Amino acid sequence: MTDQVFVLLRGGWIEFKSTLRYDMRTGEVNKKLEHVVAKTVAAFMNSDGGSLFIGVDDHGNAIGLELDYGTFSKKDRDGFQLHLANIFDKYLGKDVMKLWKLDWPSYDDKQICNVQVARANKPVYVTSEGKEEFFVRKEGSSQPLSRAEEHEWNRGRF
Repeated sequence: MTDQVFVLLRGGWIEFKSTLRYDMRTGEVNKKLEHVVAKTVAAFMNSDGGSLFIGVDDHGNAIGLELDYGTFSKKDRDGFQLHLANIFDKYLGKDVMKLWKLDWPSYDDKQICNVQVARANKPVYVTSEGKEEFFVRKEGSSQPLSRAEEHEWNRGRF
């Protein structure tokens, strides 16, 4: 892939995350980053689907997955894949596992992860600390909706 492809595709259906859980500012694991990934995937499911590229920064530069690999006991793609699946199960539930699949392209000689997300046929919530949140994609970002806004969004959709 080239930078031009990423620039052309970036928008409502494409999102970039530098890492899954490695905080590049602190050099430590940050579980809040995992929550952000789950919100993005849920927003794609509640909208028209999309692709999340992990290992690519907001400017389309390849970061790769090595920083994240170093945070797992199994420091490779398999460890990453297992952890990502556990994140989706934890925050989104196992009933949505058929709505996402992983691809492992190479970009600028670095391996990245492409989470390909399909549109859901029912609302998908992010469950965290006993609270359910509903997100959609709007203007290239994941936006939370109130219950009333969610009701309007879902009217006639599901």
